[in-house]
Amino acid sequence: MLNKKGKTELSYNLQLSVDFETKMILGYNISQKPTDHYQLENQIKTIKNNIKQKPELISADAGYNTEENVNVAYKEDIEIIIPTGKQTRKLKGKLNENPYHKDHFTFDYENKEYICPLNVKLPLQRSQRQEPTKKGRPGKIIHQYYSNECNKCEHKAECTKSTTRVISDYGSDLKKALEQKMEDPKIQEEYKKRSQTVEPLFRVLKQYKNLNTVKVTGKKNNVETRTGYKIAGYNLRRLENIMKNDNKNRDKILDLIKKITKENTYIKISIIYY
Repeated sequence: MLNKKGKTELSYNLQLSVDFETKMILGYNISQKPTDHYQLENQIKTIKNNIKQKPELISADAGYNTEENVNVAYKEDIEIIIPTGKQTRKLKGKLNENPYHKDHFTFDYENKEYICPLNVKLPLQRSQRQEPTKKGRPGKIIHQYYSNECNKCEHKAECTKSTTRVISDYGSDLKKALEQKMEDPKIQEEYKKRSQTVEPLFRVLKQYKNLNTVKVTGKKNNVETRTGYKIAGYNLRRLENIMKNDNKNRDKILDLIKKITKENTYIKISIIYY
């Protein structure tokens, strides 16, 4: 698949679904798509197929923040916690240093307008859906915000090289509602749990299970099978530790086994990308 430099290499995109509390891996998918833009639907299907239950909450990184993934979660009636790229940079304290970068424009959700660093309001001026992609996927909805007040601004040259500063963003009302939801400090704290549960797990898988290396080729017959062996090995070891040392999650696991064939039982998961 294409790597981050746009070059083709022999590699795969592995998606894992992990339970927050037990750290058990509930499902995995392998694709040759370099992004997470369309991966959520496959993950949900895999989880439901494996444990016969629907996730109550999905927490994922900004790569999943696409209109397609948001729509899938809405149709499945699953709560999602997925920040935008800007919100991720803000949480990490890595906003763009340029004071007139889009990172420093604030969005007013009530009035549907951006406010620039100098407190000038940029109302919504135009919305339109782009042409469908070459693969037949619906085009993105683009929204453009701007104001004629920019022409009078003494900092215009620092802000834009165009006639006026235009702020563009993409997505439906559902996607914008998710962005607004992610501004809630309580939701941000919930999202931070990924770094406490998922990221350490990833280090374990790469260091002790060599999950970053599979010495075979062929997605269906080889790579998926070998990856499945490694994940099964991790889950068995994790299950052993839970049954010996974790009374709270031991009861949860036993309850899950008893209800494995029943519908409408919910657990929390987190998706991680590798």
